[in-house]
Amino acid sequence: MILKPQEVSPYPYMRNTYILCIMLLFSQWQSLHAIPREDKAREYFEEGQLLHKEGKLGAAIAKFEAAIHEDNQFAAAYFELAQLYFEREQFDMALAYGKVAGRMNCKPATAFLGNCYEAMQQAELALQQYTLALQREPSDAHIAFRLASLYAKQQEFAFSIPYYLTALADSSLRAEACYQLAKMYFLMSNYQGAAPAFIQAANWGRMKDADYFYHLGLTQINQNNFKEGIANLESAQVLRTNDIRVMQVLADAYFKQGMFSKAVHLWKNILILQPQNAFAMFMLGKSLMGNGEVEKGQLICDQALNLGDAR
Repeated sequence: MILKPQEVSPYPYMRNTYILCIMLLFSQWQSLHAIPREDKAREYFEEGQLLHKEGKLGAAIAKFEAAIHEDNQFAAAYFELAQLYFEREQFDMALAYGKVAGRMNCKPATAFLGNCYEAMQQAELALQQYTLALQREPSDAHIAFRLASLYAKQQEFAFSIPYYLTALADSSLRAEACYQLAKMYFLMSNYQGAAPAFIQAANWGRMKDADYFYHLGLTQINQNNFKEGIANLESAQVLRTNDIRVMQVLADAYFKQGMFSKAVHLWKNILILQPQNAFAMFMLGKSLMGNGEVEKGQLICDQALNLGDAR
C-alpha cells in the first residue's frame, strides 16, 4: 500500500499571519495616537501655572513635579518650582531648583538665585549672583535696582550709586530709584547732589511722605537753605507729629535761625515724650535764654548738665 504524504492545511498559517498583521496595525495606531511625553509634560506645566495663579501652591507643585517626571529636561518647570518654594519661604528648596534651572540655561534663574541668597542673608553670594545676572543682561533695570539696594543695605553707598543710575532707565522704577539715589548722596554728605535728586524723584511720582520731607529738609539746611529746609521739616512734622528725629532737627533749625519761641515750643514737646532727654532740656534752656528768659533758661541748662550728657 502506498502511503500518501500527509496534507497540511495552509489555514493555521494564514490565521497567524492575519493576527500578526492586526497586532502590527494596532501598534502603529497606538503610536500615532499616544500623547508624546513632551506634550504631556507641557499639559501638566500649564495646569500648574493655572493653579499657581489661583494660589493653590501645593497642587501647583504636584503638577510641576509631574511635568518633570515626564520630561526631566523641562527647565521652565524647575524654575516654576523654585519660585513656588520661594513664595512659601522654603529658601533651601527654592535655591536647589533654581540651580537646576540655571544649569539648563534658564536666564531668569541667575537673578533668582540672588533673591534666594539675599533671603537667606548671604549677602556676598547674593551680590555675586546679581552682578553675574546684570553682566548677562546689562540693561535690566530691575536687577540693577536689586543690586543697588543690597549694596545700600551693606552701607556700601558709593557702590550702589551707578546701579541706581542704571535703574532710572525703567519708568516703573524711576521715581523710587531716584529717591534712593538721593538718599545715597545724602548719606555720603553730597547735599548738592541729594537736593535735586529728591525733588526729581517727587516730580517722577515718588510719594511726598514724612521721610521725603525730612531728608529733603535736612539736605537743604545742610546747604544753609534754611527757609525751604524749615518748610519741608514742618511738613514732615505735620505728617509724623511725635517723631523725635524730625522734632529735634526742626527745633535746632528754629534755634539757629533765631526763631526762639518756636524752638521753645518744640523742645518742650520733645521733653513731654522724653523727660530724661538731657540734650533737649539743655537746648530748651538755651532757647529760653535766646527768647529773653535768661534766668529760667540758665536754670534749665544747669538741670540738664546735672542730668547727663547735654552735648
